[in-house]
Amino acid sequence: MPIGAGRTFSVLALHGPAHGVDVRGATWELHGADLGPAEARGVSNITKEDTVEISTTSGVVTVVVP
Repeated sequence: MPIGAGRTFSVLALHGPAHGVDVRGATWELHGADLGPAEARGVSNITKEDTVEISTTSGVVTVVVP
């Protein structure tokens, strides 16, 4: 996902649990994380590169770039 380096973004499981969440190219990367609707681990991350890779093995995540 092209966001731009140094940008703040959040990865949220708004539609129910998301499993195996990977976030690469960010200050706080996730590797195989399970995120629930009230989970804060995906909030207010910062891109280290122009492009961030976000994937899940199951479930849906919403990416918010203010």
